[in-house]
Amino acid sequence: MRTNLKNHSQEMDPDEFEEVSMAAQWFARHKRDGGLPLDEVSAFEEWLAADPVHRAEYAKIESTYALVGKLAESEVERSALRFRYSKVITAVAACLAIACLILLILKPREQHFEFSSARGEVKEFTLRDGSLIMLDTDSRLAVTLNEEERFVQFIRGRAVFDVFTDPDRPFKVETGDGLIRVLGTRFEVQSRIDGTELFVEKGKVSMRSATHSDQSQLLTAGQKSAIQIDGTLARVESFDLASFGSWRRGELVFQDLPLAEVVREMERYVEQRITVRTESLRETLISGVFRAGKLDEFFSAIRTALPVSVTIVSDEEIVIAPKTTAGF
Repeated sequence: MRTNLKNHSQEMDPDEFEEVSMAAQWFARHKRDGGLPLDEVSAFEEWLAADPVHRAEYAKIESTYALVGKLAESEVERSALRFRYSKVITAVAACLAIACLILLILKPREQHFEFSSARGEVKEFTLRDGSLIMLDTDSRLAVTLNEEERFVQFIRGRAVFDVFTDPDRPFKVETGDGLIRVLGTRFEVQSRIDGTELFVEKGKVSMRSATHSDQSQLLTAGQKSAIQIDGTLARVESFDLASFGSWRRGELVFQDLPLAEVVREMERYVEQRITVRTESLRETLISGVFRAGKLDEFFSAIRTALPVSVTIVSDEEIVIAPKTTAGF
């Protein structure tokens, strides 16, 4: 038999307690960190539709939360749970207990997430604080959220961060080469063979070397820099804002990068392995705009610009070499 909260002569049965608890948890998810994540909306709607009681209990939670108001933010509800004077007081305590449950769920706790994209895949994620992370192909990072900070362990690949402004919780990105710190901005981090590259589209971003504590930089919109593999910081330079995050449009923009680095980027969008023969060819600087995953166009441009040959060794391997040594 289902117990109504207004019937003070009966205790809440286990089934109803579970329903109230679930309603409180869903309500808390809506209220915490800017709303219910998109990937949980359908699950919430399914829960509401599964039983009319679910919708009713959720409405009670909303009413209880509104009535408790500032009281729910204090410690008063903890004392109310100790009252034993009457059935009416018991009912009030039950309401406050629900509010307490909401507060417990609403209270910021340390949360851990891991995001990744497969080869050839581009993905977008929204954190609970409203910040956006756009992952390029074959990328991976781990996120920790708590009351003091929003922390990202950048593992590999490339990502654009659109950070929700929160002066009380700085947003930090740690790479193997250094630490990037912001409050609210939009920037891109890319892991390269020779270090970590940073591009800032808006706001301000500080960057510090992991091995040279005396080396740090403050970048503003339209500036780029890098933490080099030896821990030193590259010179801050300007870049064309129109090219920011171009990989999200399927374009890869390269400006005076070694062919080995360009090939490494192209490889991230295909299944084949591309080998560049000879050190001098690997170090040849390349500039250009190429479509991600379009190897035929890339190889055609390379053959036009350089005296090289491209040999398809197998379905898995392609070799770029000087014309005098191999290939056709």
